[in-house]
Amino acid sequence: VEQNKETLTSLIKVLRNEGWRLASGTYADISYAGDYELVKADADNWEEKIGSLLGNTDILVLPHGGDIGSWSGYSDSDSRYEYLKSLGFRYFMTENDQELTWIQTGEDYVRIGMHTIYTADVYQTVINLQ
Repeated sequence: VEQNKETLTSLIKVLRNEGWRLASGTYADISYAGDYELVKADADNWEEKIGSLLGNTDILVLPHGGDIGSWSGYSDSDSRYEYLKSLGFRYFMTENDQELTWIQTGEDYVRIGMHTIYTADVYQTVINLQ
């Protein structure tokens, strides 16, 4: 395990030096639309086991359409958003199937609707959203 950590740390350094930005996709690839305790437990696992190796990571990819806010934006009154913000996340990317893409900016975050394209069929579906 320690040798793997050393190899991974070296790889992360090379990627960052080449200009790569690394992101969190959550720890267990779960939706963050759920309650605070579930989000906190998963984020803590990511921070301890992955984030500790990656270093500063400000991008969070929210899988399975599991956004942490409504269309009107993120709010400091949402404990999920507040906790994720305390971990350093400022860019939130969420699955979007309604339109090609969108972006929302807040005082201290950027939120982006994205598509995960796995196949040529999905790509064609996304292109047809234009």
